[in-house]
Amino acid sequence: MAARTYAIEAKISDQDKQKFRTNYVQGGDNDCWLWEGKTSGTYGAFYINKVRMLAHRIAFIIANGPVQTVVWHTCPNEKCVNPRHLKTGPSQEYWATLPKST
Repeated sequence: MAARTYAIEAKISDQDKQKFRTNYVQGGDNDCWLWEGKTSGTYGAFYINKVRMLAHRIAFIIANGPVQTVVWHTCPNEKCVNPRHLKTGPSQEYWATLPKST
């Protein structure tokens, strides 16, 4: 990921956070919170300073602070933005979680 993207992530404004929260339906603590805003493929997308970011990554950052690793879902719903359903770590760890093709 580009250094510019990390710089943007470190400066998510309160206004951006408020706008972000209008794009999903928050359920219970353990439920998927479904993204209803723009998408990028099968994932939610959110723009900060005209840069497209994945919505689940922004949700993780809002809840936990900036990260410089991969953020992925622990649930099967790619539009989920519940921070409890998200995990971060090195890309090798992420790839190891995916089903192996035969």
